[in-house]
Amino acid sequence: MKIFMGKVVFFLVIVFFSFSYYVSAQIFKYQDKDGKIHFTSDPNAIPEGGKILKAFETQEGNKNNPQEENLPDNYPPDMRPNLQVLQTVLQLYHATHTYSEPDFFVCADMAIDVWNMVKTKGINARIAAGNVNNPQADGTEFNHAWVVAEAAQRKWIALETTGGYLVSGKKNKNYYRGYFFASPRELKEYCDLYQKRSELIKRTQPLQKELEKFKDDYDRELKKYNNMVDDYNKKYAGRFFTLGQHQEAQACKENITQQGRMVKEFEGRGKQLSELINANIEELGTFEQTLDKSIETLPSN
Repeated sequence: MKIFMGKVVFFLVIVFFSFSYYVSAQIFKYQDKDGKIHFTSDPNAIPEGGKILKAFETQEGNKNNPQEENLPDNYPPDMRPNLQVLQTVLQLYHATHTYSEPDFFVCADMAIDVWNMVKTKGINARIAAGNVNNPQADGTEFNHAWVVAEAAQRKWIALETTGGYLVSGKKNKNYYRGYFFASPRELKEYCDLYQKRSELIKRTQPLQKELEKFKDDYDRELKKYNNMVDDYNKKYAGRFFTLGQHQEAQACKENITQQGRMVKEFEGRGKQLSELINANIEELGTFEQTLDKSIETLPSN
């Protein structure tokens, strides 16, 4: 699945506006006294001890905003006001954050940020997890996270949070198929389970390789042990020995005993590995059942 980590780039841009219609609003990103990050459009709602980290300036309803020049004209009229808000929020976030690496969890972090910003504007939104390149992907192949917002009643638009742009259903229907979470908490619970599952797989795979090697070593040493026993029986079993032959037979028996101990050690380690792997596989099955959500498809334009 991808992790996305937002790295804030602080800069100041001064622009002069002269528009016929302009409504200004700000979204504040702040840190509470416990170190948690929040977003709000009301600075008075920031609790005591909270620290403003960034103030995002948005322009709502401004038809002359250059940021909105690429807004498609074929959207229904009832979607366009919120689409303008969403596009501005997206571009502002994208301009102040960098996409560090192709990882589901980094995507998820960025999607949560944008979801919070969209919700402060009073727009219903959900966080999506899916695969934007494979229309047949199942949950195990989901590797990306983004936001979908309800621009009008039952009319959704996808927000590509790492790219900073809107995606219509006509452009890519995969953005409207996947798992959809109503809140960051739901997504985080899913991500925590997903990460634990991924870590368990990473721990199990080396054990499986080690077990395969142990099996090869065990088979080799067991074959050697059996050959030693066969040779002893052919040469010494049921026979009378001279003193010299007796000493040879005793030495041979000692070698067989040592080889038997080695085989037992391989058996013990192999059994230990098998039990550990089986326990991990059983736990993975539990994770799979918990993570097995129904894939949804949202209506799009």
